[in-house]
Amino acid sequence: MVKAVHRSFSGPLPAPEDYRAYEQICPGAADRILKMAETQQAHRINLENMAMTADVQDVKRGQIFAFVIGIVSLIGGFLLIAIGEKMR
Repeated sequence: MVKAVHRSFSGPLPAPEDYRAYEQICPGAADRILKMAETQQAHRINLENMAMTADVQDVKRGQIFAFVIGIVSLIGGFLLIAIGEKMR
């Protein structure tokens, strides 16, 4: 009889059994692994905050440029009409 066992684990930390084994092999390793995961999570959160801030700034900048282009176009159109030029 053949018995197949498949074990998978997903996440920033190893499976609990592996985590325990790391601590047994190298005392203090569990705390170091946990600290590493916490540091990585803080780094990811910081990157996401920076990306969101940049996206908001890009949207604001785009709106300002669109407003300026619109105003310049209106003023230019009125000036052309005022001096007698015809637009085609």
